[in-house]
Amino acid sequence: VRDPAWSPNGTTIGFVTDRGPDTDVDALTFGQSRLALYDLPTGTIELIGGQEGMNYSPQWSPDGTKIGFVSDRNGISNIFVFDLIDHRLYQVTNLSTGVCGIAQGSPAMSWARERDRMLFSAFKRGGWDIYVVERPLDRMVAVANESTEETEPADETGTDNAIAPSEPFTGELAEGPGQANTSDENNGSRYGLPDTTSFAIRGYKVRFSPDMSATGAMYSSNVGIAGNTSVAFSDVLGNHTLFGAASIYGSLSQSDILIGYLNRQHRTNWSIALYQFRNDFLLFVAEEEAGFESQIYRGGQVMLSRPFDRFRRIELGLDAMSINRAVFRQSYYSGQSETSSKGTLYFASPFVAFVADNVLFGSTGPIDGMRARLSVEHAVGDLSYSSATIDARKYFNIRHRYVAAIRAVSGASRGRDPQLYRIGGATTLRGLGYGELTGTNAFMLNTEFRFPLIERLKMGWPLPLHLRNVRGSLFFDIGGAWHADQFRPFTTDGPGVLRIEDAFAAYGFGARLNVGFLILKYDLAQPTDLVSHTEKMRHYFSIGSEF
Repeated sequence: VRDPAWSPNGTTIGFVTDRGPDTDVDALTFGQSRLALYDLPTGTIELIGGQEGMNYSPQWSPDGTKIGFVSDRNGISNIFVFDLIDHRLYQVTNLSTGVCGIAQGSPAMSWARERDRMLFSAFKRGGWDIYVVERPLDRMVAVANESTEETEPADETGTDNAIAPSEPFTGELAEGPGQANTSDENNGSRYGLPDTTSFAIRGYKVRFSPDMSATGAMYSSNVGIAGNTSVAFSDVLGNHTLFGAASIYGSLSQSDILIGYLNRQHRTNWSIALYQFRNDFLLFVAEEEAGFESQIYRGGQVMLSRPFDRFRRIELGLDAMSINRAVFRQSYYSGQSETSSKGTLYFASPFVAFVADNVLFGSTGPIDGMRARLSVEHAVGDLSYSSATIDARKYFNIRHRYVAAIRAVSGASRGRDPQLYRIGGATTLRGLGYGELTGTNAFMLNTEFRFPLIERLKMGWPLPLHLRNVRGSLFFDIGGAWHADQFRPFTTDGPGVLRIEDAFAAYGFGARLNVGFLILKYDLAQPTDLVSHTEKMRHYFSIGSEF
């Protein structure tokens, strides 16, 4: 039994079943999928007659007198409608590629209850599209009479009917004396049915098999090229997962490495991971020298995660790590370099976080829903600090083609060794260089209006170019980072004139293109203080999805 559908009056359930004369449970032979009706008041099940091929995805008409379904009786899946009053069969679609879902036999159509409108999915040009049929009852074409061997013949007064009346039978097995098995005596030998009593029962053993292996890359005009490789293995139940990722930079001691294990056997998931990653920060040493500080983090994490529902969860974890710090200097004139160690710091950092996420993605980024993360952490050891961060994002889908996106991020760090927040660049605050603003306090607000920029552009000689589904974006970003409490984001220049003081803002335009294996992004940002332009425009080329 599958694809149940309630009738509008709530007294009948239409569903898909393989019961019928072609099904022999003893021989484990099963007929094609057919439509049946379960009458709740009487408890009887009635097979709809005259069903050739495979039939699935039943949907009721708004008045409950007809039932639509998908059938491949002609060799190609199309939509048919069966009239429950006059027992006639009608065809609604006649597609050469067929009506189908993502998987064979999966639901592929829907019939609106309040309006005479039908939706269905079909495969076209490498993907599934949703199509609308307005007033499908006006488009129906009667199907010519066909043989219905599995049903009783129609009565003599129904010679115009294409489908004979269905045969009713009870849904439960009737009690009574046993009946002889009339199935083919050779069925058992033909299908080689095993003796199930000889099966050995063994306990479940965890065996890992590969789930995913991927290589990713990104490029940003203010960061450069970066790439990584990741793999994941799990058991057949999905309760145990091993994962790993690495970005190799010459030697293992200087590379980014992650290995971990995730247990999802119970409602409360838990994970353990070991990691190493490196951060480099540019230092201003002298005009004739270049320098940067390298920080290599090595440590481990233990985390518990418990969901409230499919979209919300709480996380509790502990990080224990070391930070090895070194300063690298190189002379422009002599070419000589020098590396000096700044020692190693050891500390532990417990954290708790609340996460909510019900986002629906489009071709270049989220198009509907919301996602948020509120986290608090406290570090003890050679470093001592307490930090709180919130990241909330909301997406408004407008007529399936336009999206209004808002992202608000704020963080603060306190203690003996407060942590620095760095904002600026293509992925945070456009109009600035990467990490140009730093502070123990930070906030950021990004607003975007996303729209279809180029539906299709095809050029010939001398530049053969074919672009499809290029998305555009109009944005306004504002944010700031500071160390002390004396932060004044805005000021006024006379009555009614608001100007940015300590914060930073920029507006601009962007374009995004999904090329299949990555998303290309371009942004043009104009810094402003809300009164005039404060700096020159900046161009950003980057790879990755929209926020």
